[in-house]
Amino acid sequence: LAVLVYFRSQIIALIKSLFDSKMKQERSIILFLIIGTIPAGLAGLFLKDYFEQAFGSPAFTSAMLIVTGLILFTTKFVKKGEKQVSLFTAIIMGIGQALAILPGISRSGSTIVAGMLFGVKPSKAAEFSFLLAIPAILGAVVLKSDDLLAIDTALIGQYAVGAIFSFIFGLAAVSMLLAVIKKGKLEYFAYYCVAVGAIGLYFLL
Repeated sequence: LAVLVYFRSQIIALIKSLFDSKMKQERSIILFLIIGTIPAGLAGLFLKDYFEQAFGSPAFTSAMLIVTGLILFTTKFVKKGEKQVSLFTAIIMGIGQALAILPGISRSGSTIVAGMLFGVKPSKAAEFSFLLAIPAILGAVVLKSDDLLAIDTALIGQYAVGAIFSFIFGLAAVSMLLAVIKKGKLEYFAYYCVAVGAIGLYFLL
């Protein structure tokens, strides 16, 4: 919901392009979103059990947080590109999203960095990354529909409060991340991820 609200103008434009053949750029983005979703879809279908097993290991999650930190830190050495998202970069960012199914790997971080490494303008990489989250999240909801339907109705109030706060802080997080990307300071998140991952490994191992 946070992504839908924050990027509502872009999403409305994408929907309009379905009925307006002149909006070629928006139509191409829709195609790229479909193609970029395929890697995560395949990973979710065929490696579902492996990913669920990985979520049971806090030590593994801590190690992957350090990996996320290293991924984010590479942006310090990458020259800012000015390219738009292309078919090729959509596939690369889609692979980054598939890897981010692993606990501790940042979805937005891995997809944005993947785009930036191949010359995509940081703000465009970020926008495409968040739009790419929409079909991925909807797909996860479908895969986990049985679990969602099994929620204890007595806890609906608690879940609602959690969802509201997630929405509010989700909006704030998207806004903050985009501001940091504009300043070219993604490595700030790298220090945080490495520190938290290292602390986790210290206490768990």
